[in-house]
Amino acid sequence: MYSNDSDRMGPMERRLIIASNRGPIEHSLDKHGILKKKRGAGGMVTALQPAAGYAPAGGFIWIALAMTEADRMVAEQQEACQRQPDATGSSSVSGQGASRQTRVSEKEPALRFVLVPPEVYERHYERISNRILWFLQHYLWNTAEEPTFTAQTQKEWDQGYKLVNEAIADAICAELERSPTPTLVMLQDYHLYLAPGRVRQYVQQHREAEVILQHFIHIPWPAVRYWQLLPHAMVFPLYQSMLANDIVGFQTSWDLSNFLTAVEVLLPEAQITHDGRGGRIVWRGHTTRARAYPISIDVKEVRQEAARGARRHQEEVQKLLGAPTIVRVDRAEPTKNIVRGFQAFERVLQRRPDLLGTIKFLAFLVPSREGLPIYRRYQREIRQIIGRINSTYGQDDWKPIEAFFENNRARAMEAMRHYDVLLVNAVIDGMNLVAKEGPTVNECDGVLILSETTGAARQLGEVSLTVVPTDVEETTHALIRAIEMPSDERRERARQMRAMIERDSLEEWLKQQFADVEEVSREKMAGDS
Repeated sequence: MYSNDSDRMGPMERRLIIASNRGPIEHSLDKHGILKKKRGAGGMVTALQPAAGYAPAGGFIWIALAMTEADRMVAEQQEACQRQPDATGSSSVSGQGASRQTRVSEKEPALRFVLVPPEVYERHYERISNRILWFLQHYLWNTAEEPTFTAQTQKEWDQGYKLVNEAIADAICAELERSPTPTLVMLQDYHLYLAPGRVRQYVQQHREAEVILQHFIHIPWPAVRYWQLLPHAMVFPLYQSMLANDIVGFQTSWDLSNFLTAVEVLLPEAQITHDGRGGRIVWRGHTTRARAYPISIDVKEVRQEAARGARRHQEEVQKLLGAPTIVRVDRAEPTKNIVRGFQAFERVLQRRPDLLGTIKFLAFLVPSREGLPIYRRYQREIRQIIGRINSTYGQDDWKPIEAFFENNRARAMEAMRHYDVLLVNAVIDGMNLVAKEGPTVNECDGVLILSETTGAARQLGEVSLTVVPTDVEETTHALIRAIEMPSDERRERARQMRAMIERDSLEEWLKQQFADVEEVSREKMAGDS
């Protein structure tokens, strides 16, 4: 169902439905109450935008939750409602949310918002997705003290996470009912673990045309013993629903292996076979393929974005650069390990007094989840260590750290063009695209220091300086080594890194997934699933 061109895939013959928590369009109200819209933030939205090129004209639908009041306003203004009967008079499935359509331009997917009551969304997003699943999947719990699950947690699961997943699933099913065309449904990330099971049930009861469900997880998948900290009423429905997919995709082979092991432990009656690319799981007569698809970046788009940032911020950033310049670009949150990075930098200043007055550390830190106490506390710790280092080592005309607590990607991209050292020392990350964006736009043969627990280390570890993220001493040595590295070694590492990133492109990431979809389709037609 694709073009035979081996260099570029042609459009699919089946419709494409993407379902996610956050949509590709962000709505907001300015100070005058005027509605504004822009491309959605976040790596997931950016990664999936090129999928429009693979769907037939008019066949790309993106289903997402109305997250803000502006989203809700837009949704409520739309005339088309998914739950209206179609021309044949058939009715759609029932559910908690209403779905309506908006579009930025003909080149964008049709966005269908799912509306749920604000209190339901808060339980789903803040209480379960962010405070439980995000923390679990990033190993953030201090398990001697947290979490403690109570009847309130079960209420938030049942009356928040579960209801929202049902609403998303019902919106998908309504789209399936709207057209009998063969359809690929691509579900995204940890917000929607319960949706596949409900969609599969509908497909088995009501659909004859082919429907393929694929679920990609953008964050780490932890070991089974960590999953076993969840109550049975949460973990078993989660895993059973995930096995309703035809394909489950992960960032790394580590995550893939953890998933297969967990299925073996939690659902021992499942039949698992391993192949060269992952595994197949047969559960209640349905086959699920588990695969690793390391996500990448759109190299051309990132370089164009950097060029736009240069036009806006070049003069400003030039005044901030040091000799040398260290850069980091992160959300200001605990998984990014920002405090330990500054602790290592402080030790560099102690051991290399010759750098005082010349070296600069430019930190671009985007505030994140400020409603969570642990996030607010961590941001205070970041500001405190920055203040201490600057007051201890700073001079009248120089301070070692320049920190920007803002969401200004253009300024951060301009700084990445000029780094001598890029520090990416996250405690754990599914991938970490900054580790790929930085080398792609850098013009100074900069050295990448990369935590070996990021997904990016699986691809770039050999040409970066890898560190154990909790080892401040090792990170200190890596910073000094990067600063002292001979120019010919820097140049060769940078060249190899750019080549790796360009080879494993975002288009290749999508091609691998669509190729596996075609394999599933052929096997379904042959009666193997």
